[in-house]
Amino acid sequence: MKAVCIHGFDAVPLLEEVPWVALHEVARLQAGEQVLVTGASGAVGSLAM
Repeated sequence: MKAVCIHGFDAVPLLEEVPWVALHEVARLQAGEQVLVTGASGAVGSLAM
C-alpha cells in the first residue's frame, strides 16, 4: 500500500474559492443565468464544474 502525502491539501479550500469569487463577485452572476465553462482540466476548472 502506498502512503498518501497530505501536504498541499490545505490549499483545496482556497482553490474552491477562486471560481466562486469569479462568478459571484467579478461577473455578478444572478439566479437563472447560465455559464459556459471551457478548459476545465485544471484544478480550478474541475472545482468549478
